[in-house]
Amino acid sequence: MVERYRPKGYVGYKQPPAHARFQKGRSGNPGGRRRSEPLAAATIVAEELQATVFVMENGQRLKASKFRLLIKQTINQAIKGNVRALKIFLEILDKLERLNKTPTKMHPRVRTDLSKLSLEEKQKMMKEILANTRPLDQY
Repeated sequence: MVERYRPKGYVGYKQPPAHARFQKGRSGNPGGRRRSEPLAAATIVAEELQATVFVMENGQRLKASKFRLLIKQTINQAIKGNVRALKIFLEILDKLERLNKTPTKMHPRVRTDLSKLSLEEKQKMMKEILANTRPLDQY
């Protein structure tokens, strides 16, 4: 059918209903794309140190966190007499408290006011903490 012979409200091939057509002056994506939040350096470092890697040690394949491997290497170097490694290890220990308080995706920190909890709730929380912790020999 030729354009000039079509009725005014024609709906068909490449002619959607008037209410469904793109409106003038209106963007197809009014919200725009979502922006990611800028990450703090401490968060990036904490997430990277919590990542696990596989390492060959004494002929066995072990799974360990990068933080554990970093500490292990630094201690080994310090034992061999590397004073600089000992200094780095002591600095890491000083800054460890700040990194432990940094929330990450794996370990989001939720603050609870312990003074507002009842005795039963505190006991339940302690049982959950003890159930979720590993013995020291497994680290």
